[in-house]
Amino acid sequence: MAFKAEEVDGVLIISTPHTDLDASKAGEFKDTVGLMVAGHPKVAIDLGEIGFMDSAGLGAIISVCKAVRAGGGQFRVFGLTEAVKSLFDLVRAHRLFEVFADRESALRACRD
Repeated sequence: MAFKAEEVDGVLIISTPHTDLDASKAGEFKDTVGLMVAGHPKVAIDLGEIGFMDSAGLGAIISVCKAVRAGGGQFRVFGLTEAVKSLFDLVRAHRLFEVFADRESALRACRD
């Protein structure tokens, strides 16, 4: 998977490619994004291109979140598709990390 990273106002924004985040791709996500976020105190991940996510994909996101927080950082996700939002609602992912509708909302939360 090809991830894009950009820094905006001190926040590392990672965009995912158009794909599914399932058991076949969760390891790659965890490893690649884990390296990208290392040392960044504020991270926001755009999930707007993820068409489907299973528990392994969610586990990979949680792993990256834990790594960011272990370093004292802030972690946000935004832009969930309906399928991903359904999974997040089902498992109450909002208890694990902050979820925002769009990029601006996530950036604003990182600035506050």
